[in-house]
Amino acid sequence: MGRAMLAGFVREQPERGSGLVVADAVRSAANLGVAESGGRVGSITDASACDLVVVAVKPKDAADVLSRLAEHAATARRRRPWA
Repeated sequence: MGRAMLAGFVREQPERGSGLVVADAVRSAANLGVAESGGRVGSITDASACDLVVVAVKPKDAADVLSRLAEHAATARRRRPWA
């Protein structure tokens, strides 16, 4: 589902892909997303520093991913006091 969302995001404006950070627990899935839509493969730490984060996970994984993302986002905010 995440790759489909990426594809839709860049469909009308492919240049949007250049700013994407794709993070996935399965590295090959992140690589495929980047190959199809642009951007770069990153970590959850990289994603947490972004202005917009789209979380596309199975419901059973949501709590863990959101908690990890929140932890890293709090650290990113401390590094960016203007945000």
